[in-house]
Amino acid sequence: MLAGAGAAFFLAGGTYSATVPKPAKGYVIGPADMLAINVWRQPQLSLQAPVRPDGRITLPLVGELRAGGRTPLELALVIQRRLQRYIDQPRVTVAVLEVRSRSFNVLGRVMHPGAFALARPERVLDALALAGGFAPFAHKNQLYILRWTGERVAVPLAAVLAGKTPDPGLNSGDTLVVP
Repeated sequence: MLAGAGAAFFLAGGTYSATVPKPAKGYVIGPADMLAINVWRQPQLSLQAPVRPDGRITLPLVGELRAGGRTPLELALVIQRRLQRYIDQPRVTVAVLEVRSRSFNVLGRVMHPGAFALARPERVLDALALAGGFAPFAHKNQLYILRWTGERVAVPLAAVLAGKTPDPGLNSGDTLVVP
């Protein structure tokens, strides 16, 4: 795996059997992610494709296939296998150009509430900065995170700022609430 500028690149080369091998765990593609799919020496088949809300993409010759729930390497292997009917020994790379499927929300008394991309690990202080900071009359000592699992996590902001408590991380689907 090669990485650069926020994108992960995966090369699938050689010939493969009808079954796709299970690669090592990695980033899992989700709806709304933007992918760059490159077929070596086939510029007419190389393109950028957004993953639709149903998790699928459409490619020339390959047609429609499921991208969501697969790693970039798994997707590259599937595309490569399907292209073998048309191209001798295709080599396919899949790059995740933009992570859009992972997000968190900030609600309540902040300057710019809304949904934010979770392209890297974010903490509560990061989320507050992205949301423009506290709005007037915010209850800074009553922050909490609503996990997508339904769990409610209190955020002791004074202790976090004093370095006495670690800044809790946000997961995809979480909502930071600022009453």
